[in-house]
Amino acid sequence: MTKAQAQARIESYLQETFRAAPPGGLALVRTPDETYEESPSDCGTEMFGAGTTGRIEPGVLYTASTRNVSRREIERFQAAVVAHWRARAARVERHGGGWRIYPGREGYWLAVAHYPSVHKLHVLGYLDQCIWPYGTPAPGP
Repeated sequence: MTKAQAQARIESYLQETFRAAPPGGLALVRTPDETYEESPSDCGTEMFGAGTTGRIEPGVLYTASTRNVSRREIERFQAAVVAHWRARAARVERHGGGWRIYPGREGYWLAVAHYPSVHKLHVLGYLDQCIWPYGTPAPGP
């Protein structure tokens, strides 16, 4: 699997999530890839600090400002997302101040978290699996 293939799958889960949410004042905007997908992970470095492996755990992050959005609207969004995924037999768990959703058994998960102190809502999709960006250790195109 390549990074692009994993991100396409993540994006499909996120778009399904957004379609399930009630209409309202949350304007979710995709964050540029480089700010999330290359984050450190268990597969990002060789053992004993010998350098990076080149493998990644891809993610896609959407963010919305909640500065002018009522707490009730944020709660409605989260409740609708949780209800949608529970109705599809996904595993849904409380995680910190938000929710973690496992839509299947392929290693993908979603997170919905509200950070009131910075007026942000994050909706994240992630592949919890180490992959080569181009599918193999060889450099890509």
